[in-house]
Amino acid sequence: MGTTRKVLVVLAALAVVALVVVGVEGFKTSPTTTSISTSSSTSTTSQVPSTWIAVWPTTTTSKFTTSAAAARSFAVHVLGMANPIMGTYRAGDARSGEQPIRATTIAPETTVLVRQLTSDNSWWVLGATTGNIEITRPAALTRVSSPMVLAGRSTAFEAVVNATLREDGRAAPLIETTVMGGANGVVAPFHATVTFPTPTSQYGTLVLYTRSAKDGAVTEASAMRVQF
Repeated sequence: MGTTRKVLVVLAALAVVALVVVGVEGFKTSPTTTSISTSSSTSTTSQVPSTWIAVWPTTTTSKFTTSAAAARSFAVHVLGMANPIMGTYRAGDARSGEQPIRATTIAPETTVLVRQLTSDNSWWVLGATTGNIEITRPAALTRVSSPMVLAGRSTAFEAVVNATLREDGRAAPLIETTVMGGANGVVAPFHATVTFPTPTSQYGTLVLYTRSAKDGAVTEASAMRVQF
C-alpha cells in the first residue's frame, strides 16, 4: 500500500471517529448532517455533521459532480495553483480515492484525497499530500490552539516550506509563515511553534507548500483539516 493510500485510509478512519466525537460533544452547526440512530428505551436519532471534515468546499453552496472538478477547484482556490494539471484518478473504494495533480509538467505530484461524503454523491476534498512535505504535528482533524506546534519532514529549495493556517469564512490567514527542513532532495525534520489570533470559526485548514525558485508559483502542497 503506497504512502498516500495509507493516508487516505487513515483519514477515512478518522472521519468515522470524528463523527462519533461530534455526536458526543454536540457541535452547534453544520451545513450538512448525517443521521445516526441510537438504541435506548426510546428510539432516537441524532443529527451530526458529516462535511466539516472536508477541506474543500467548506460550504454546501458549491457541489462537484466529479473528483477531478473538486480537486481542480481545491488546487486553484486553496493551494493557489494557477493551472493545475490533472492526473488519472486512483480509486480507493467505491466512494473515495486519490486525484493526482501537478502545478506544471515538471512539478512534483500533489495527491488530493477525495471522497463522496453526502447522499447526493458530490465530491469533497479531505486533504492533500506530497512526498516532499510530511506533516506529523498537528494530526488531521484534531483540535489546535495557539501556540501550536508545527512539525514534520520536508525537502525544498533552500529548505524553505511555506505554512498557512486559515479558518472557514475568513480570507486573511491566521498564520502565514515558513519552516525550514531539508534541501536539494535531502529530507530533514522541521519544527516550529507558531501563535495565531483566536478564530471565530470552529474549523480550518492547514496548508504547507513550496514555491518555484524560478517564478514563485506554488509547486506542491500538503493540506489537512483541523478544528479550533
